[in-house]
Amino acid sequence: MAALISAQHVFMFLWIIGSVAAGALEAEPGDDVTLQCNSHTGAAVTKLVWKRPELKDEYVFYFSDNLLNETNQDPLYHGRVELKDPEMKNGDASVVLKNVDYDDSGTYECEVTTSSISRRKREVPEPSIHLTNQSINLIVIKDPGEVKAMSGQNVTLQCNGPTDAALTKIKWERPDLKGHAVFFVRENRPYENFQDPRYHGRVELKDPEMKNGDVSVVLMSVSVNDTGTYQCWVTAPTMPTELLRSVHLIVSEASSPFPGWAVALLVVCLVVVVVGVGFALKRFVFLKSESGPL
Repeated sequence: MAALISAQHVFMFLWIIGSVAAGALEAEPGDDVTLQCNSHTGAAVTKLVWKRPELKDEYVFYFSDNLLNETNQDPLYHGRVELKDPEMKNGDASVVLKNVDYDDSGTYECEVTTSSISRRKREVPEPSIHLTNQSINLIVIKDPGEVKAMSGQNVTLQCNGPTDAALTKIKWERPDLKGHAVFFVRENRPYENFQDPRYHGRVELKDPEMKNGDVSVVLMSVSVNDTGTYQCWVTAPTMPTELLRSVHLIVSEASSPFPGWAVALLVVCLVVVVVGVGFALKRFVFLKSESGPL
């Protein structure tokens, strides 16, 4: 029995630390973003893999035995991903993704394999492998945080969720509405009973199918009273409820293309013309009656 146990100890011991779900990381097109990952051990990193589930057999970043392997790297990421710390001190397996674009939005998973040698009395040294799984959701936004509109216009409030997850709940809200939502969807069905009455019939999804995680909404016929901060919250089976986007909407009254003084002057001129024409007609009739028949 002791011999069998000793033989088994020669094989690798696998320790799965677990999956750690990170919060959403928001960026704008052109930014360089850091995807954080740490092995939480002091052992040497022997393999580091960054991947996106939808890429299947191709990777975002593959690093093994101190060498970058681009063979199975998705072409989208060639030359755009590098280690934050080339020495990976203290187990830092974070990478920097350069010049992000909309197509980079999605869930990124980090797998870190570390190796250490444990020694026990009277036993052969054992290689020990530690595997850490972590994930982070990257959102590359398509609009600024502030939107300006004129009264009566339709406005798109932009928000993008994970592209590879089935969203179970979407909620747009204004913090000042105290519990009432601007827009609420659960299991692909909108619920007006959770919606503030002023938004009934005025809010709809920009894309009803929510392709590529697009949970933007269109707010129709805005008024000055719609001015405020709008927050986009989503829930998915793989992530807790997360605040993905805040948009500040500023609505101004529609203004005339002419300044006020010009409009007033035009009205005065019209009055003068009407009065002048009336006086001229009256004078013509009077003179005609004075002259009598020819």
